[in-house]
Amino acid sequence: MTLKIDTVATSIAALSVTGVTIKDLDAIPTNVVPRDVPILFPRMDDFITNLVLTRESMGIPADAAKDVTYTLNYVYLHAPVGGTRGLHDFAQAMVQKVADIWDEFIANDDLSGPIDINPSGIASFGPLAPLEGEAFYGTHLAFEVTEHIN
Repeated sequence: MTLKIDTVATSIAALSVTGVTIKDLDAIPTNVVPRDVPILFPRMDDFITNLVLTRESMGIPADAAKDVTYTLNYVYLHAPVGGTRGLHDFAQAMVQKVADIWDEFIANDDLSGPIDINPSGIASFGPLAPLEGEAFYGTHLAFEVTEHIN
């Protein structure tokens, strides 16, 4: 049994959402500048949560069918704070980009292996600070993954 979390993250990075740069685990920005946004990248302080293993059949543990579910958490940054009068200047475009990201996940069935992935959460929209650097308007997105093993 091998979890494919890195494969899932690479598959997510390969998705195409017009106007949004999507980063893989090996390309998480340490500093974000205004020209980098809109951007979606793994939220490393809380990347994998809610990990659950469920046996789906009887038998020897190595041979039994299992489902592993977990949540992958991402950061979406849309626009720098302070460049305009406030969040309301970006609200419509930011919400639409998040909807575009979710639409891509819902429509995509190209993830490698026996894996299902579904959008499962959006945090409040507002100012977020990236790993280092200035603050940006954005949100945190969560995606529930199910891997079917054996």
